[in-house]
Amino acid sequence: MKSLSIGALALARAISTVTRRLKPALRKATLLAFFFLHPLQAAPPQTDFTQNLGQQLPDLTFTNSTGTQVSLLSLTEKRPALLVLGYYRCPMLCGVVMKSLVRSLQDIRMSVGTDFDVIFVSIDPRESPSLAAEKKKSYVTYYGRRSSAAGFHLLTGNPDAIQQLADTTGFGFVPTDDGKEFAHPSGVLVLTPGGTISRYFLGIEYPPTDLRLALVEASDGTIGSPADHLLLLCCNYDPLTGRYGLAINRLIKAGCGLTFGALALFVIRSLHRERRKS
Repeated sequence: MKSLSIGALALARAISTVTRRLKPALRKATLLAFFFLHPLQAAPPQTDFTQNLGQQLPDLTFTNSTGTQVSLLSLTEKRPALLVLGYYRCPMLCGVVMKSLVRSLQDIRMSVGTDFDVIFVSIDPRESPSLAAEKKKSYVTYYGRRSSAAGFHLLTGNPDAIQQLADTTGFGFVPTDDGKEFAHPSGVLVLTPGGTISRYFLGIEYPPTDLRLALVEASDGTIGSPADHLLLLCCNYDPLTGRYGLAINRLIKAGCGLTFGALALFVIRSLHRERRKS
């Protein structure tokens, strides 16, 4: 899904206000209808995602939800991470992205804070750690797993650090005419331990299976079940769609290998029987 243009952002905010009193299912359907059908949904190029796969994040300093300055790379030292850029006062899009992400993570056996981390960086330098703390509490509560709070990192920063991170990740954003809001793309980045960009998931829907495979792949096999590692052998990541699909070539090679192995085993057993008879 493409990002919102500045002109559509005001209308999106109005729709969000009207739909707050609707039932959750109806509210989500209304928001999705706006995103996919609104004629102004195509955003200017400067608010799109540029996928910088394999790019190393710079060692930038941000402020966490307790008001403590932290190194961004220090948050990715031990395990892979999911990175989201947005802002806490976003009238609609950022909240949709985070709720959709956390909802998908609920369906993954691996846990935030144990197997991977979730990092949200505000692109608005005017936002405060107290606002980040408020949002963190709501996401941790929504996620619903004990001891996950240590894995949610909601950060704020200065303009230079924000812009440098946006440039590195290919996150294009521009302020609206009144300067109160931002037009920006929606998506989630997967980081390897050490802070290298491994995968992009664009849009507002993140299938749990794809997220799980991306985290297992980013961890270089240090997390995930044997079934996950086997499934990765049969799947390829498509950067254009941000999805994992069956790798036909790998399946054909695997099938040929199994067929050859079975044939070789049959010949060996046949020869062994003939020798025993003789």
